Amino acid sequence: MVQQSLVILSLVLCFITSAISADEMLSVYHKRGGDYLKRGDIIDIPYAPKYVPTEHSKGDLLQGLYQIKIKNDKTGHVTLSSIPSCHLKASNFTDQFRIHLDHQQRIYHVDYYADSFDCQSITENGETEPFTSDIQIIKAVDGAKPVLGQVNGKQKPQTTAKPTRQRQAADTEGEGRDEEDEEEKTFFQKYWYLLLAGAFMLMSNAVAPPEPAQQGGGRGTQAPRR
Repeated sequence: MVQQSLVILSLVLCFITSAISADEMLSVYHKRGGDYLKRGDIIDIPYAPKYVPTEHSKGDLLQGLYQIKIKNDKTGHVTLSSIPSCHLKASNFTDQFRIHLDHQQRIYHVDYYADSFDCQSITENGETEPFTSDIQIIKAVDGAKPVLGQVNGKQKPQTTAKPTRQRQAADTEGEGRDEEDEEEKTFFQKYWYLLLAGAFMLMSNAVAPPEPAQQGGGRGTQAPRR
């Protein structure tokens, strides 16, 4: 029983460790006196990302550009980015990190923006104030898959067999017969009463048959007796 409990406990620990290791973390640095000072961390990527600031991490707010360095603590990859310092001041130190993930949920790029594109002039060098950072996760999207019967996004032309001459002649003859039958049918349906009236007129105006001729061998008229 003790061995089974130990095996189950080790499996649970392995599962927890793998789940924790699946999360990625980014370290954020900004310029302070010419060097990069750690500003904070972005943790719980990609499930519930949030920005956690580091205490006493004020950076320089100089005229020109505000520069940061973003390091992937898992891979060691470093991304350098910068925005106009006047944008950061105009946004009241509200910025945005857009973290791009690949199909394996791994970080491959980070964009950095200020919350405002307005420009509030900076007259003298100063220090940054506490940041309000928004974290956005952008996951990879599968491209459009080709549809069956399409080549390079274009529909494949469908080829049809050409009819033979006999078939064309039969089709033409059948069409001609259908048209003739339709015309005859339409003619009789429209003008049947005229045809019927004409037939009656012909019958009424027909010439009577001639009277039969007298036969030569018949009896003549008797002469009166004296």
